[in-house]
Amino acid sequence: MYGGSHIFQNTGKIKFIANYYVVAGASPTSATVYVDNTAYALALDIGAAGQGILAECEVSLVVLYLFCSRCVGTYIVEIASGSACRSYYFQFINSAGTTSR
Repeated sequence: MYGGSHIFQNTGKIKFIANYYVVAGASPTSATVYVDNTAYALALDIGAAGQGILAECEVSLVVLYLFCSRCVGTYIVEIASGSACRSYYFQFINSAGTTSR
């Protein structure tokens, strides 16, 4: 996993975004965000499975997200906003069973 974040939206939802990349280009067998220990499956939104932000892309995440055609493998899920701060983490599992957090 290359990195992840969240965005508060005016719709009463939070969008969780994570970028995943592996050298071999293998798709993850599992892409999940855990919010207060509840699992939410991430879906591939931009690019190709198994690829992520390439180190050569030297621009901000927002620009990468919108314009970098080589930045592939962006996974997203939206969930309802809570009334308090919540903990979260992303977890990807590859075909060899290796977990990335």
